Amino acid sequence: VVVVWFVVVTVSLSGGSPSAAGEEDTLELLQSSTQKALSTTGSTLFSSGNQKRKSRGSDRTARSASNESVNKRSSPHPPPPLPPPPMLSPPIPVSEKSAGKIGNLRSSFQENGSDHQNQVMKFSSSWLQASANCEGGIIAMTYATSGGKDDRFCRSVESALQHEVPLRILGWGKDWRGLTQKLEGSLDALRNLPDKCTVVFTDAYDVLYADDLEAIKRKFDGMGESVLFAGECGCWPQITRDKGKGHVCLHDYPKSPTPYKYLNSGQWIAKKTAALEIFTALIEEAHVYAEKYNVPVSKINDQEMVSDMYMDGRFGIKLDHHNIIFQAMHATHSKPLEECDPWPEMENVNGVWENKVHLSSPSIFHFNGGGKIHHLEMERAMWYKQDKSSGRKALSRDELRTTKILVGDGEGREAMFKEICPKYE
Repeated sequence: VVVVWFVVVTVSLSGGSPSAAGEEDTLELLQSSTQKALSTTGSTLFSSGNQKRKSRGSDRTARSASNESVNKRSSPHPPPPLPPPPMLSPPIPVSEKSAGKIGNLRSSFQENGSDHQNQVMKFSSSWLQASANCEGGIIAMTYATSGGKDDRFCRSVESALQHEVPLRILGWGKDWRGLTQKLEGSLDALRNLPDKCTVVFTDAYDVLYADDLEAIKRKFDGMGESVLFAGECGCWPQITRDKGKGHVCLHDYPKSPTPYKYLNSGQWIAKKTAALEIFTALIEEAHVYAEKYNVPVSKINDQEMVSDMYMDGRFGIKLDHHNIIFQAMHATHSKPLEECDPWPEMENVNGVWENKVHLSSPSIFHFNGGGKIHHLEMERAMWYKQDKSSGRKALSRDELRTTKILVGDGEGREAMFKEICPKYE
């Protein structure tokens, strides 16, 4: 079971507003055998291209015709997909430089006895500085202008801190004006990171972290990809575009070795340079979607934009079909989509949630869509919420309240957890 330390600059790409008015939808380490298995069973991608699209109508028609032609030539009984990657091989090596920096930071934090709270206080500033500079080779971010209408944002932040993830909250304290504000803020943050930095982005209001950054980085490096988004059961919003017929979902999406076929933009990890390309394209092409659907740019759906990029084979985007890093919890139970329910696949082992079908321990859980019904139940079973954990020392309530994180754009400022979550108990 992996315990993950990752820097949180979770940036919501889910299409929902990350403001108070719109957050509704905002072991050890992965082993070397996973890389081999994923390379065999990974998602089918088209060759990447960075052309701008003025309209997707003709592209959709041509691609659909091509897919139907291929389907007619295909065997009516294709071979079954290969099994998911095994999880019991030697761990994937992480670079000595990155591992050393992350390890040194953690060693200053892992203190027992009466000095534990003092260590938390002393650790915070150096922890945050190292996070902001991506000194461990990985950083995590989210975009949220406020804490929202309930305490789920604070629960997400706590899960990050309990797993030693310095959370960077972009946009904090600003008035929410729409999607372009989030995209531009995220793009500015990316520009200020070192080129070799790995970036983790997640939604702000409906996620739980279950790993530290070192483990996440090892998993990602072992996959050999530059961009990885979560795979999920639901095909949203494309399933709504053709009145539920599912033409795009069934014919345009690349084939998948598991039911987690569709892109979820609320969780992703990427090399900084690759992420920069994607965010630049999202801002440049937002007006195309606004004109297509006759809506303001602030109302476009960024998950649709990124999933279109995936279907068009742009930027080398791949999906986490086997829930190695990401687990999206939304289920589908109606046609035309395949029956797919993550909940029966979940198993809690000593306070750590695992996917018993894919033999994985996901690093980040996203309770998107209908998956929100499992959010609080799964949180209650996390190791840091239990009286007895598997040898790990959780932050006490007082320690959590005085732990500092970086909030705001630019260089940001330090804020204690109790400042951003004053009513959280």
